[in-house]
Formats: sequence, C-alpha cells, structure tokens
Amino acid sequence: STAASNSKLVEDLLQSIFDGHEPLLREQLKTFTNEFLSSSIGVITSQTIITPPTGKKISVKIINASTESSGGVYNLDFLTSAIKVWRYYPGANSSIWQGAVMHIEGVVDEELKFSATGVGNTRKMFLQVGYEFK
Repeated sequence: STAASNSKLVEDLLQSIFDGHEPLLREQLKTFTNEFLSSSIGVITSQTIITPPTGKKISVKIINASTESSGGVYNLDFLTSAIKVWRYYPGANSSIWQGAVMHIEGVVDEELKFSATGVGNTRKMFLQVGYEFK
C-alpha cells in the first residue's frame, strides 16, 4: 500500500540521518548559536564567533543554518590559516541548510570568523556550529 511504502521511506530516511550523525551524538560537543542581521547594504561584517582557549584549536564538526535571504554568500573561515570552513549560497528555494558531519580544524589559537555579503537588506540568518577544542 502507499501508506506502508511512505512509512518505510520515512523510517529509512530517519535511520540514515541517525547513522550519519551517530558519532556526534556520542561526543561532548560545544555549540555556538546566534541570529545575525545583515546591514542595509546586505553585509554582515567579519566577526569572531568562537575563540579557543590558549594553546588549543577549534575542530568544527557540524553546521546548520537558516536564512531569510535568497542570494549572496555566507562565510565561515579560519582566516589565519586561510581555511574556508563553510560557504552557503542561498537560492530562491533553499532557505534552510542542514549540515553534514565534518572535521575541519584551524591552527592553535586561531579564531573562527563569520561574515556575509550580498545577502539583502536587513535579512536574518540563524547559525548553529557544533565544535570541540583540541
């Protein structure tokens, strides 16, 4: 039946999501969350969102975001080491983005920076970053 088939599809999807994130569920991750608002010219100036303790480095594990914007680019970077951690290019039908499991590290004592350009006049962006210090 169609209902049984749909139920099986949902069950399989939920299991695949759990399987992909299971290692994260066992870790003691720290989480950064914030809602940002772009300026009247569609910019969020570069700002530090996570600073590691002295002698440690940040290891980014997962990123989730949602935005009102339908254009531009959102950036998450380790600027000192020139590591582009994440880019989000929202389109007309992609206002929500679910991140994949990752393991991206900066260098010791390096901050994680967030910025955006061309995202529209006073548009909100909610950002969640799961990370740990190493």
